[in-house]
Amino acid sequence: MTNVAVILAELEGRRLVRNPIIWLSMIPAVLWAALVDNADDTHFVLTGYGLIFTCFAVTVLVAMAARRSRFNHTGPLLDVLPSGSSTRTVGLGLAGVAPACAALVATTVVWIVVWPSTSLGTSTQTVNSGVDVPRPNFAQFLQGPLAIVVFGALGLVLARWLPGWLIGAALAFPMLIQFLWFGGWHAEGSHAYVWLVPLATGWVTDGWTGACDNTDANCDLALSGFDQTTPWLHLGYLVALATTLIAIAVLRRHRDRRTWMVFGAALASVAVFVVAQWVVYERFELVVAR
Repeated sequence: MTNVAVILAELEGRRLVRNPIIWLSMIPAVLWAALVDNADDTHFVLTGYGLIFTCFAVTVLVAMAARRSRFNHTGPLLDVLPSGSSTRTVGLGLAGVAPACAALVATTVVWIVVWPSTSLGTSTQTVNSGVDVPRPNFAQFLQGPLAIVVFGALGLVLARWLPGWLIGAALAFPMLIQFLWFGGWHAEGSHAYVWLVPLATGWVTDGWTGACDNTDANCDLALSGFDQTTPWLHLGYLVALATTLIAIAVLRRHRDRRTWMVFGAALASVAVFVVAQWVVYERFELVVAR
C-alpha cells in the first residue's frame, strides 16, 4: 500500500504543480514582498501569509481530484483495482507535498527579494514606538508550505465526507476563518488558540489601544515582543494535523485496525503539540516606557 500511495502521490502531485492556478496563486506573495515598505507587512509576508491564496487553491484542487471518479463515473472501475480506495486517498493526501515544495521555492524567492537582515526594521502603530521587528526564524519560513499540506488534507476530508452540493460552502469556511484571523489577529491580544490556526504570526500583543475608529487618531497596538520559540512546535503540530486529516479521510470507507491506530497516534500527537504550544507560547507583558 505504501509504495502505491507514494506513486499516486507523485502522479497527483505533478498534476497539481502543472496546474497554472497554483503558480498564479503565488504571485501575490512575490508582489507583496516587492511592494512592502514597512517592517510589519514584511514580517507578515515572510511568515507565510502571502501563500494564503495558494492554500485555498490547493484545498479546492485536491477536493476536485478526490471527487474526480464521481464526476466521470469511474468509481466502480477503480474499486476493483488492487490498490483500493484507501490507498488512493492516502496518495491524494500526500500529493499536497508537491505544491508545498513549489511554494517553498516561491517562499525562497520572497526571502531573496526582501533579503531580511537580523532586523526587518522598527514597528509602526505600536504603543511603544520603534519596537524592533526581528527576522522570522527557519520554522516560520517553513510554516507557509506546511500550511498548504494541511489545507490540501482538509480539502480531501471535505470531499470524502460531504455530499457534493455542500462542498462549495464547506471549502469557503476554513479560508474565511484564516482570512478573518489575518484581519483580526491582534484584536484581542495573544492567546494559546492563536497557534491552532495553520498560519500564526508570532506577534505578542494585548490588542489595540484607543477607540480605533475615524474619530481616534491614536489607535496603536500594544506589543511586547515576538514569539520565536512556539513556531518550532507549530511545525510539528501542522504535520500531526495533516496526518490526522488524511486518516479521517481514509476512515470514510476503510476502517481497519491499522487505520484506526494511525488516526489515534496522529490525534494524540495533535493533542500533545496543542498542550506544548499552550505551555511555551509567549505571553504579553506590559512594557513600561522609560
